[in-house]
Amino acid sequence: MLKTKYRVTDTFRRDGSEWKLIASHLSVVTADPPAQDVSKQTWPRLAGDYKLMPDGWTFHVVLQDGNLFGGRDANKLALLIPMASNVFVRQGALGELIFVTDKDGNATRIVDLRKFQPLIWTRLAPQP
Repeated sequence: MLKTKYRVTDTFRRDGSEWKLIASHLSVVTADPPAQDVSKQTWPRLAGDYKLMPDGWTFHVVLQDGNLFGGRDANKLALLIPMASNVFVRQGALGELIFVTDKDGNATRIVDLRKFQPLIWTRLAPQP
């Protein structure tokens, strides 16, 4: 069951002896979704470094203690919460990360679904 919480702010102005609504704002109170029970068998093939091509940021994905973690700062990686074996939500962030794999099951890129424009992170070759 999915539940959504909303925050509503109404602004009133006094007009003589009456109060009039002059603005109303509604926003979603975000929360991380619950982790789904998925197979972790392919997760080692998802770990690695991904880059926004040609000269963009690098996104690091590591497998640690049976969980995947990811982020741009290798020292501040966030837990990747599984929605499916190849789909994750980064803890504390909006959007979904979909790992795209080749025929052998190795991740080749991440489709980072955001509000307006998906980002495509391309997997970098491992450093020797």
